[in-house]
Amino acid sequence: MNADDVRARGEHLEAAIHPDAIVLRYGFDETRDDVIERLEGAEQIAAWLARSPAGTRFVLVGWDEAGSRLRYQVQVGGYLGAGTQAVTFDGQGRITSVRHRPDDLDRAQVDALARGVVAEA
Repeated sequence: MNADDVRARGEHLEAAIHPDAIVLRYGFDETRDDVIERLEGAEQIAAWLARSPAGTRFVLVGWDEAGSRLRYQVQVGGYLGAGTQAVTFDGQGRITSVRHRPDDLDRAQVDALARGVVAEA
């Protein structure tokens, strides 16, 4: 999935997300245990996904070591990041909650992001 797909296919996103779904976004490094953003409902979740820069690509790559969370990778230009998502579903297969936890970044990545620079992978 990429950010351009989300913008072009909003009706598919609405069918996949329960109207009262919640996404909890956690930070990284010092804020890894902190919820930095709470998104409620399909409209807020769609807006979060759509604010990703054009060309952003998200890929599910498997399970974490415990087998309880999905591992993902995200690529924006030359930047490659990763993390986990714990996802729950209702009886109709719609997403009801997501706990989105990015992996910690190395210091060079953090510094580059703070300056608005996307480092080459």
